[in-house]
Amino acid sequence: MATGTILLWPGAITLSDGTSGNAFCQAQVAKSTGTAPTNGPSLFFTELLFDAATDEHCFFTFTLPSDYSSGGIININWKRASLTTVVNVVWKAAVAAVTPGATEVPNSKALNTVATTTTACSTTSQALVTTAITLTMDSAAVGDMVTVMLGRDADNASDTLTVDAQVTDVNFTYTTT
Repeated sequence: MATGTILLWPGAITLSDGTSGNAFCQAQVAKSTGTAPTNGPSLFFTELLFDAATDEHCFFTFTLPSDYSSGGIININWKRASLTTVVNVVWKAAVAAVTPGATEVPNSKALNTVATTTTACSTTSQALVTTAITLTMDSAAVGDMVTVMLGRDADNASDTLTVDAQVTDVNFTYTTT
């Protein structure tokens, strides 16, 4: 058995509707302050901004591939907007899986168990940190439509970062057949 990886591109998120308890993160295009190479452009990338005061969320949807066997871990690469003090961010994630052709429908599906993890920020402003969250996979199987919720649990007492947490990239890893 090996590990498979699915890139969950920040530019392909679904945002929640913003109603009570459903706040969404912001997306922005960031430009590197590095010098562009001769005859080349500056470096640009998309990042998701998760607020320090409000729980914010986004959703990634994909189809489980034919080599899926088991498991599910969401790996988040992120950084802090500024500051260098020793602080933590509490991330949360959950899954909803729907089998095509089954009686279950996406419009009435709920997320499975929400998993959380607390990760220390780098003490270097804007340095990347990786957080891994093991997901409860909701009886997911090959071919299922899977939606992964990613959020920051900003009102958790252990989340002590007072500025935005900026997600640069996310991937989903699993055990292959």
